[in-house]
Amino acid sequence: MINEMLKNKVEIAIKAIQHYSEFAGEQGYYLAFSGGKDSIVIKKLALESGVKFDSWYNNTTIDPPELV
Repeated sequence: MINEMLKNKVEIAIKAIQHYSEFAGEQGYYLAFSGGKDSIVIKKLALESGVKFDSWYNNTTIDPPELV
């Protein structure tokens, strides 16, 4: 049951990314990537959605040294 709920949330997120990609313009999304768990999930969703995006590493200075 939990896997189905999570799968549904992933599908909804992917559809939302695809839907709003029209507002990203010809260049696609700008994805600020810190390497943290949230950034990893968003990048994976962007990859799975098939939208155009450009990922840029952004050192937030609050991440532990292990992540940098």
